[in-house]
Amino acid sequence: MKDYKPQAVTDGYAVIKGQGDCNFNHIRIEAYDGDNAELQGHEFIRYELQICDGQDNQGRRFWKSIDLSDETKVKKFADMLWTITGMDFKDRETLQAGLDNLANRTVSVKYWGFVSEKEKALAKEEGREPEKIQTHIVKALAKKEGTVAKSDVPF
Repeated sequence: MKDYKPQAVTDGYAVIKGQGDCNFNHIRIEAYDGDNAELQGHEFIRYELQICDGQDNQGRRFWKSIDLSDETKVKKFADMLWTITGMDFKDRETLQAGLDNLANRTVSVKYWGFVSEKEKALAKEEGREPEKIQTHIVKALAKKEGTVAKSDVPF
């Protein structure tokens, strides 16, 4: 990185709304490594989706972390895994097999932005516009396999 000159981000990572096909760039189980003491020792399913080439917003990415100790969120993830792969999981080994299966899939994703109630209140208190959070939901297996340009970013 010694000779690298940083460049300005041109899309501003603005919140986008739409639906399209995405590929999983990665999906894995990881231990929490942040500063929140309440989450120390927790494991998360973490994944990155990328909008396939040839579509609006191609190349944009979405991320999600699912705390394996949050039964409600794990059940939602299990429903998505079942919908896409027909696989379910009862333990870590079958969960890993399901993640490995998802990693090779192109999925249909709906994406949008929203403002949390906490952010609305804080923005009002501070006299500013609230900031939207980008979110998404994996809806189904895509009708055809998509491609994405791979970058050199190591995550």
